[in-house]
Amino acid sequence: MSLRIGGIAALIGAPVWVGGFVVASGVVGDVDARTAAAMIVPGSLALLVALVGLSAFQARVQPVLSWMAFALPAVGTIGLTVGALGVALGRAEFTDAFYFGLMTFFVGSLLFAIATYLAAVLSRPAAVLLGAAPLLAIAGGSGEGLSEVVTVAALACFTLGWCALGVQAIRQDQPANAPRPA
Repeated sequence: MSLRIGGIAALIGAPVWVGGFVVASGVVGDVDARTAAAMIVPGSLALLVALVGLSAFQARVQPVLSWMAFALPAVGTIGLTVGALGVALGRAEFTDAFYFGLMTFFVGSLLFAIATYLAAVLSRPAAVLLGAAPLLAIAGGSGEGLSEVVTVAALACFTLGWCALGVQAIRQDQPANAPRPA
């Protein structure tokens, strides 16, 4: 059950979160912060559910590694959510919480990707995509000439990585007594 819920949450959360991030960055024009928060907050909460469900599944094989890799992105998700809500309410003092949550979430996503790769319970290619996202985001943030292209690549890797993990989690979720091929 946790695997299926985590998979569904990953499929919903990643595109919604990335959509909110794109809206917040101003790519689609001058948009009110509330609109971006209306996407970032539910996307972040869905990704938190995905983290819980997928970590619970991976913890059957690598319990310490899985829950340690869960902790940092979970803290980042909570900080990002609180910060986004504060900014949406016009409270400038929440901007730091938003950026702290965003950076913690990116670094935590990298740790979650490494744990997913090492546990080898879910898709390793999806883990590589998810792990590439924060590395590309950091490289894109350097302000060099190709920063927009690198940032788009980071967002694409992030979305595709989470969605691939979600699809595999849903497909892998079967009743314990279901016959499996030898």
